[in-house]
Amino acid sequence: MKFSNLGLSEALQHSIEKAGYKVPTPIQTQAIPTILAGEDLIASAQTGTGKTAAFALPILHKLSQKNFTKVRPIRALVVTPTRELASQVGASFKALGAGLVPKLRTVEVFGGVKIEAQEHKLKLGCDILIATPGRLIDLIGQKVVRLDRVELLVLDEGDRLMEMGFMPDIKRICAKLPETSQRMMFSATFSEDVDRMSAFILRDAQRVAPETSSVVVAKIRQIVHAVHTPEKVMALRTLLEINEDSQVLVFVNTRAQAADLSRSLSFASFKVGTLHGDVDQKGRAKVLADFLSGAVRILVATDVAARGLHIPELPLVVNYELPTNIDDYVHRIGRTGRVGKAGRAVSLVAPAEMVTLEYIEELIGETIERQKIPGFKVSQESPRKRKEEILGKESKPREVRGARDGARPRGGRGMDPRDRTDKAPRAPKRKPVAKPKAPVKTKGRGAGSKATGGARR
Repeated sequence: MKFSNLGLSEALQHSIEKAGYKVPTPIQTQAIPTILAGEDLIASAQTGTGKTAAFALPILHKLSQKNFTKVRPIRALVVTPTRELASQVGASFKALGAGLVPKLRTVEVFGGVKIEAQEHKLKLGCDILIATPGRLIDLIGQKVVRLDRVELLVLDEGDRLMEMGFMPDIKRICAKLPETSQRMMFSATFSEDVDRMSAFILRDAQRVAPETSSVVVAKIRQIVHAVHTPEKVMALRTLLEINEDSQVLVFVNTRAQAADLSRSLSFASFKVGTLHGDVDQKGRAKVLADFLSGAVRILVATDVAARGLHIPELPLVVNYELPTNIDDYVHRIGRTGRVGKAGRAVSLVAPAEMVTLEYIEELIGETIERQKIPGFKVSQESPRKRKEEILGKESKPREVRGARDGARPRGGRGMDPRDRTDKAPRAPKRKPVAKPKAPVKTKGRGAGSKATGGARR
């Protein structure tokens, strides 16, 4: 299959070649004809397989086929969960639509920056609006944005929109759209929440999900290093020294951890950037620009960057901590191995995280390769698996549970003291003999004060 077989205009095919796309990915092959046919769509595919182009190309084609009016109303709306993703989607629309005549105007709006500059751009005219829900609701409330002429709606990263609690905002936005608008939802994973959202927003939608044996791109090599939590900083430094020429995206779970880890790596003379919720939009833009240019080699980020970052040549992603939401693992490692390129995803896993690792393996449908970092030793056995094995061995006598088969049980921490065999039997304890109580003396005067029990006068 070639892009020329998908029914796209020659101008778009030229832009596709200029962007470096060779052949359409499975999601593009299935989604583009469906959108061009005017049908509602719900689509799911692995992160990094070209979902943005799967909806950007047919939208650009459809909008460019109609005559332009002097007034440029919003005709296509793309809603994204994060500002980083909004910027990335906007850049894709502009790059792919660069060869169209006349050009379509694309505007991105999101929080974290002054709203006045965005209002000015919108007043100049906008064909395609890329927006985060909160800022879009603000602009609708101020009557800067009207959606009554929107022909196409895309909810990008539908599962993330649900996880972040945007469903009420999405309902308010959809209530402003014409009933005749074509609606699409794209997501990395299908879930019950996504199905509920699609049932409310879409009408007789076609479901597209290219068959694959894993939710992770095959060209991403996944590796687990078992490391105790206090040793993770040194383990990460060792990995960075081994991969001294590679740019690395390191994921942590909290803002505080991002700040602490960035500080530790900076003290070790690594060029580090930090990206989390407390970094303002200007700071984010500078950090990303420095990372893309190579001025910063290591980017430490929370999950705010898991969806939306597009770094074409990122060879390595490191999970300093496994995510609290196992679905985020797929989006984290999807920052490498983009559009057919190879990549590696390394996870530093503490013993307490082994159970989470098992759930991640169940999610992706495969066992992740285990490796050891020189100088770091820790058991990679799953606590959940070990517990199930122990509880399942009902035929074994109590004294050998927890020991290796055929091995003599030894005393030690975690073992019942009654099962120890390395000490002589203790003598049975004797019950203490009760001592007679001393007579109670009372204070007083005369005969009544004596122990003989005389009456007090």
